[in-house]
Amino acid sequence: MRVGGFWGFEPKIMGAGYVSSVNKFGGYLTIEGTTARKHILGYVNIENQGLTERSVLVFSNYIPIKREFYLYQAMEYDLQGPAGQGQGRLTYFFANARYSPLRLIELQGIYHHGRSIDARTITEQVRSGRPVSESALEGFLFESIGGRLTLRFFPGLQVFAGYAQDKTNEQDEKRDRLTFGFFGYNLFKTGLDLRVTNSRFSQAGRSSYNSWYVSLGKTLGRSLYLEGFFSSSVSILRYFGSQVQLETRPRTELFGLSSIFYLTRRASLLLTLESTSGDFPGETRAMTGVSYRF
Repeated sequence: MRVGGFWGFEPKIMGAGYVSSVNKFGGYLTIEGTTARKHILGYVNIENQGLTERSVLVFSNYIPIKREFYLYQAMEYDLQGPAGQGQGRLTYFFANARYSPLRLIELQGIYHHGRSIDARTITEQVRSGRPVSESALEGFLFESIGGRLTLRFFPGLQVFAGYAQDKTNEQDEKRDRLTFGFFGYNLFKTGLDLRVTNSRFSQAGRSSYNSWYVSLGKTLGRSLYLEGFFSSSVSILRYFGSQVQLETRPRTELFGLSSIFYLTRRASLLLTLESTSGDFPGETRAMTGVSYRF
């Protein structure tokens, strides 16, 4: 069993230093067992110039049973609404269970539920004397439940298929998501890693669409891993007027190249180049970073 606590200021997002008007404090209790079994209960409080921005209980656990089954859960429960507005309630819950009765088969079930509430903006509105809308206190609902079957035909090759229902808007009907694909590592001893995934989305009264992801990678020499990837996706944008609702579905395609240079046994350099095209103006991005393992 372990017990810990913390106190401090909030770091600035876009610069160096801290936000002196925002204080955070909390603590946690951890109980650990064999085979990575773990239960964590914590509390976090965020104070913003005399107002309680968040007062939340957090909980997570990991429960393995032999090598066939494991369950992971995470939860957040707000004891009160932001800056005293609204009521306390469950604001986040996630559960992921996997069961593998045979080496060939793995079954997975996932449930995800939460509300995205902008507590910082609500607190600033209360401080400035502006009214807070009911929709802001309700937040943005997201919910998903589904399952997946994975088959391992031989070492290095996995084929999977899954079905889920998603909801990303309080007023919308649930959306069906059918996913299938495969992942191959060192396919046929060629050194190639290949991943192909397709997700098909459908909703009552609306047309269906597909989202693809394809990647191909290979280790070159002893210090370079090179990967090319492609993805296609559809965004759904809705405009609400006084009497009419308009919907557009812009499509985006992304091509990219990613490389990892292993500088030493502990340090590596990551470089990624991406280019997007579609119904919106295209973009070209370059990202780089350094990773060091202590």
